[in-house]
This record gives sequence, C-alpha cells and structure tokens, in this order.
Amino acid sequence: IGAAAFATRTGVPGCDSQRAKELLGGVFQKKNIGVARYDEVRTLSTGEDKVACSAAMTLRDNSKLVIDYNLYSEDTGPTVLITRSGRRS
Repeated sequence: IGAAAFATRTGVPGCDSQRAKELLGGVFQKKNIGVARYDEVRTLSTGEDKVACSAAMTLRDNSKLVIDYNLYSEDTGPTVLITRSGRRS
C-alpha cells in the first residue's frame, strides 16, 4: 500500500499522493467543504488507467466524512470522481 502514494505507469496518481489530495481539494472547495485532515486513505484497486480509493477524513467542523473515489488519467491530466460519500459520527 505504501507504493500507492506514487503515480502509476500511466500517470494516474496514487490514492494517498499529494496530487490526489489537490484534486479532491478542488472538489471540496467548490462544495464549501473544509477538510482538516485525512485520517485514513486506502487503495481499493488499480488498473491500467484507473485507481479506486477510499478515504476517511475529519472536516474543519470536527465531523467525519468517508468517500470512495476514482482517479483517472485523461488527455488533460489526472482527474478525480467521487463515487460515494457519507458522514459518520
């Protein structure tokens, strides 16, 4: 799992990489969601042009958010798609 922080051969960032957090940060910023910290990030699967991930995080209001997301490689660079999200206590 430690290798997940590095980009794959096709340029898809790893789940716990700084680039993945920047991509997610852009999504959260548009939704006015403030992330204080990532508590856990896991790689669910890796493919030729997609990495499936899961993350649990603490928001600035101290609530918890869990998401599943996919990282893709596109012509314009890596992109992220959040596939599931839910708050937990």
